[in-house]
Amino acid sequence: MELGRNKKNKRKKKSDPCDALWAEKKALYLEKPGGEQEWNTEKDEFYCDGTKIILRESDDADVPFTDEQMKKQNGKKN
Repeated sequence: MELGRNKKNKRKKKSDPCDALWAEKKALYLEKPGGEQEWNTEKDEFYCDGTKIILRESDDADVPFTDEQMKKQNGKKN
């Protein structure tokens, strides 16, 4: 008999600190008229590093960096 098999794992899901930060950022946009449309347009221009929401840097062609590029660049600063 194998112990632990077919038992549900009741581990609590860890909350992501970025979830609350994103909700706060979105709420600021929703306070103004047309804010939801503006949020939907601009939300991809931001990045959550786990402690704050920051504006993504971009390359010379104004293309925002990807998450991987942001993580790599943030790693160089530390």
